[in-house]
Amino acid sequence: MKPSFLIIGGVKCASSSLYRYLNEHPQVLPCKNKEPRYFNNKNPIRLLAGYRNYINLFPSLKQKEVVADWLEIGKDTKMEASTFSKKIEDNRKYITGEATATTFVEANPRIVKFLFPKIKVILSLRNPTERYVSHFLMFKRFEKEGRMGHHYGTIEEFIKKEIESYIKGDRTKILHQGVYMDYLPKWKDKLGNQLKIIHINELQGDRAYQSLNDITSFLDLEEFDYTTALSKKHNVNPVRESFLEAEAMLNEFYQSFNEKLLAQYQIVV
Repeated sequence: MKPSFLIIGGVKCASSSLYRYLNEHPQVLPCKNKEPRYFNNKNPIRLLAGYRNYINLFPSLKQKEVVADWLEIGKDTKMEASTFSKKIEDNRKYITGEATATTFVEANPRIVKFLFPKIKVILSLRNPTERYVSHFLMFKRFEKEGRMGHHYGTIEEFIKKEIESYIKGDRTKILHQGVYMDYLPKWKDKLGNQLKIIHINELQGDRAYQSLNDITSFLDLEEFDYTTALSKKHNVNPVRESFLEAEAMLNEFYQSFNEKLLAQYQIVV
C-alpha cells in the first residue's frame, strides 16, 4: 500500500495522539514506523533513492496482521517502546498513512504532491507559546536522560538566544517551528483542499469526537465511534510549572505572526 494521508505536525501539537486515534478506525492500517521522516531529506536524489524503502514501511494487504513500532512516554517520563497491531480482514477497504511531526517545517510540499498527487494532509496547530514551552521541556527531558547534543540553560536564556538567531536569519532549534506563516502558505498553495488544518484544542474535551469524525470524512472513511480511543491518553507530560517571564517573551515575539495567520487564513492559535 501507498500512504493515503500524512499528518505533518506540528511538533508538540498532538500529532502522535491524532495518529493513534485514527488507527483505531477499522479501515486504517498503521505504518511500521509512525514517524519515518522520509520527506525531511533535502536532497531530491537521495529522497527518490529511498522511495522503495519508504513504501516498504507500509502494510501489504497480503498480510494477515500489521504490527507497528511506536514510542510512548512512560510513567517516569522516559520514552518507552510500544507496539500496535491490527488484523487485516478480507474484502475491506483500507488506507494507510504516517505522522512525522517535523514534515511541516522540513519538507517540500511540491515533492509530496509530485510523489503522491492524491495525498490528504492533516496539520495540527497549537498556540506557539504553549508549543515552545512543551518542546523545550521535551529537550530538557532529553538532557536529563544524557542524550548527546542536548545542553540547555534556563528557558529564558534559551529564548533570548533563539530570538537573536531568528532575527539574524540563522536556524533555531525550537522558535521557528511556531512561526506558522513561514511554512503554511507553501502547503496551502500546493495542496489546496487536500490540506486540513485543525487546532490541538479540537482534540480535547467534548469537541474531540466530532473533530475526529470530521477528519474521518476528510479521509473518505465511514463514520466511527471513537469513544474508546479517546479514553486513552498518549505522550502526556506531567503538569508543568508556570514560566511567566518566558511566556511573555514568546507572546511578544509571536504576536505579529499570529496576527498575519488570522488575517490571511482566519486561523486563531
